[in-house]
Amino acid sequence: MKVEYVAQKDDYGCAVACISMITGIPYDKVASSFAANFKREGLSADHARNFLCEHGFSAIEAVAHGYGGVERSNARMAQPFAPVHLVTVQSQADATLNHAIVMDHRGRIYDPDNPKRRDLGHYYCIVSVTGLWQN
Repeated sequence: MKVEYVAQKDDYGCAVACISMITGIPYDKVASSFAANFKREGLSADHARNFLCEHGFSAIEAVAHGYGGVERSNARMAQPFAPVHLVTVQSQADATLNHAIVMDHRGRIYDPDNPKRRDLGHYYCIVSVTGLWQN
């Protein structure tokens, strides 16, 4: 599955942009599907996954538990296992919010906030990886 990069238009629109990259639905149309102001609040990984499943995708989610061994956990979580992935990351150890990015089947990263980032080494830890298959 080819991923077309979409930049986030709002401060908290990373998950919206990721959904747009995965589905091909325009950013503004995805954003209008939710009762949220993405200038002030983001979209949870659960809401993003549910939207994708309601729009023709099947999902398997891997969640990292315990951050005692961040490097080992990241190495396990960074392995692609589906045609496309919705990945939730923590940018820094003290970050209070998570960030959504897309990973393709080769492990290439599409960060809606920074198009220059191409691998998971730019992030402190991987919180979850949702593998997605088109139905």
